Amino acid sequence: FKCGVGKICYACQAYRSGMFCCCCARYLSVRENKVVATVGDVSTHVDLGRVRQLTLLNINSYGAGRVPFRREELPEVSPADGKLEMFTMPNACSFGFVMGFQCCLPKVLSRASSYSLEFTAGEYFQMDGESWTVKEGCQVHIERNRQTQMLRPPTCPIGIWVGRQDPGFWHHTMPPRGRSGLLS
Repeated sequence: FKCGVGKICYACQAYRSGMFCCCCARYLSVRENKVVATVGDVSTHVDLGRVRQLTLLNINSYGAGRVPFRREELPEVSPADGKLEMFTMPNACSFGFVMGFQCCLPKVLSRASSYSLEFTAGEYFQMDGESWTVKEGCQVHIERNRQTQMLRPPTCPIGIWVGRQDPGFWHHTMPPRGRSGLLS
């Protein structure tokens, strides 16, 4: 797995799921191809166009550490700002370029604290790596529920953090009161 052999599992799953029929796959069934993005009391309509994948992230990496954000967008991405960055993928080939070569990166369409949209047909969903299917159309509202503590490797020797992955993205937290935070 260290040499990347584990990615064969992704290739097999892509074949099983019909990903190789990417040109024939249907587009998302978002009503009027619009999403309502809300920041504070201000709501705006974001036009998606015809897309096959809609992604909302609140961290700087996706799918085994890939960074889908452009270099100029990275400083605005923060795990603690209460906002979700939204981007879309028009097809599976675009997704493959982002995941495989980290090129052709999508543009962030919106940064909002909540999103609302309506699907007119059943869709596939995924959250934190867990996927599920909704067989009929539905309304979806996404907002922050609570903040949890995330684990990350400490500042490590060269080789742990590679490419555009920056350990400084995860701000250091203070140790709990009454503890020095030092190991003895």
